[in-house]
Amino acid sequence: MPDNEIIPIDQILPNKLPIITLVGRPIFPGIFTPIMIASQADIQVVEHALTGDGMVGLVLTREDSDTMSTEALFQVGTVAKIVKRINLPDGGINIFISTLKRFRIKKFLSKEVPIVAAVSYLDDFDDDTDEIKALTRALLSEMKQISENNPLFSEEMRLNMINIDHPGKIADFIASILNIDKKEQQKVLEMMDVHQRMEQVLIYIKKEQELLRIQKRVQAEINDKIEKSQREYFLKEELKAIKQELGLPADAKTSDYQKFKTKIEGFGFSGEIKEQVEQELEKFNLMDPASSEYIVTRNWLELICSLPWKAPLSSDFDMTQAQNTLEADHYGLKDVKDRIIEYLAVRKLKKDSKGSILCLVGPPGVGKTSV
Repeated sequence: MPDNEIIPIDQILPNKLPIITLVGRPIFPGIFTPIMIASQADIQVVEHALTGDGMVGLVLTREDSDTMSTEALFQVGTVAKIVKRINLPDGGINIFISTLKRFRIKKFLSKEVPIVAAVSYLDDFDDDTDEIKALTRALLSEMKQISENNPLFSEEMRLNMINIDHPGKIADFIASILNIDKKEQQKVLEMMDVHQRMEQVLIYIKKEQELLRIQKRVQAEINDKIEKSQREYFLKEELKAIKQELGLPADAKTSDYQKFKTKIEGFGFSGEIKEQVEQELEKFNLMDPASSEYIVTRNWLELICSLPWKAPLSSDFDMTQAQNTLEADHYGLKDVKDRIIEYLAVRKLKKDSKGSILCLVGPPGVGKTSV
C-alpha cells in the first residue's frame, strides 16, 4: 500500500476493546477531553490498553455504581484513543483521550477485569439533505440564544460549535453540553440517523430554553423581593434616625426598654438585686421581639417595675375631707360610705396598714372602682 494513501478509520480500529465504564454520562465521538480514573478496575483497563494500541471503549452503565457489571452496561459506546496518562498523588490517574467513533457491543470476550468486548462500528446515515442543512441552522441559532443567556457556556464552546463541519457531530456536541439526563444523552448516542438525532437534540434545546425562561422569571421575582426588603430596611433606618433626632423612641421595643430603664434607675437598687435586674434588662434589649422568651422577660420586668420597692409614706387621713369627697362624687350609698369612713378612722388611729381588708362587692357598673 502506498505511503501517501489515506487509510479509512474503520480499517485501523480494533475489533475488540477493553471497556471503561462511565457512571456520570456518556462521552460522544469527536472530542478531546480528560477523564479522571479512580477505581482500580478502570486503572487496570487503562494499563491493559496502553500495553497495546491505547484504544479503549467508553460505555455508560445503567447503575450509579463503580462496580463493573456487563449486564448493567449499555450496548452502544464510544471508542477512544488514550493520548496521555498522568498519575495522581491519591493513587488515581488522569487520562487524556481523543474519541473517534460509535460502536456496538456484539459480545463480551471477558467479563472479568479488564472487561474485553467484541465490537462493531456504527456509521451515520441520512446526513446530506436540505432538511439536514435547515436543522443545522436551527440548532446553531437556538444554541446561540442559550449560550448568550447562560454564563456557563464559555467562548471556547461557542467557537467549537461553530467550527464543527458535520451535522451529526454538531448534534453530538450540543447533546454533550446540554444539562439533560444521562439516559437522554445515551439515547442520542444510539441514534445513527442524523436527521432523527438532530430533531431529538432540537427538542432538548427547546426544553432548556423553557427552563431558562422560568429561571429568569424566578430570578426576577427574587430580585424584586430583595430590592423591596432593602428599600424597607433603609426607610426603617432613616425613620429611626429621624426619631432619634426628635428624641422619640425608635420603635416599641426601644420605648419599652427606655421605660423600664428609667423606672429601675429610679428605684436605686444595689447589690445582687441590681445585678440581676440589669442583666435581665440588657437581655431584653438584645432579644428579638419575635422570640418566645421576649414576652417572658418583658412580663418579668413589668412585674419588677410594678412592685412597691419603697416604704409607703405615712398617711394622716382628714376624715372631714374624706366625707366631703364621698358625698360629692357619689349619690346615696349611705351604708358603703359609712363603712369606708369607719375603715379610714381605724387606719388613722392604728398608724399602720395591718388589719382588716376593705372589700367592695356588687355587680358591674355600680361604682366600686370609683368609690
